[in-house]
Amino acid sequence: MRANYVEVKDFLSPEENEKFIREAINRRQQYMESNTTTKADQYRQSYVLFSKKIPALSTLIRERIKQKLPELLEQLNFSPFKIAEIEVQLTAHNDGCYYKIHNDARSEKTASRQITYVYYFYQEPKAFSGGELKLYDTELQNSTIITHFNFQTITPH
Repeated sequence: MRANYVEVKDFLSPEENEKFIREAINRRQQYMESNTTTKADQYRQSYVLFSKKIPALSTLIRERIKQKLPELLEQLNFSPFKIAEIEVQLTAHNDGCYYKIHNDARSEKTASRQITYVYYFYQEPKAFSGGELKLYDTELQNSTIITHFNFQTITPH
């Protein structure tokens, strides 16, 4: 199955974006090293701030997703579904950070995920290179997700 995505322009207003970039930077001492749900060694290097530490941003993100979900589901050709949970975390990738190829619904803890979203925060002008998201084509075979080698590259905007 071809990796399918929708890019949402102006998900946050420029003022909201700037406010939360400042908050993300001001909370840099509260970030913790990230890991994977499978606890795989040397699979991910980044820093994360969970929703409890960023309540205003978490609330805003959840509300925007709920607001935009019907339109997004239509664009993705998904049937409507009841939202059980919207996870929010702020992840910082610095020089040398990475997250190897993975499936966001492969572990027991994440198996019920239907949609993954990514919102890129960065200050203008952009002072980094890289950070692209690669979406790999997948296929469901006998209840197992098979990841193919072809992918789409999404550049942060």
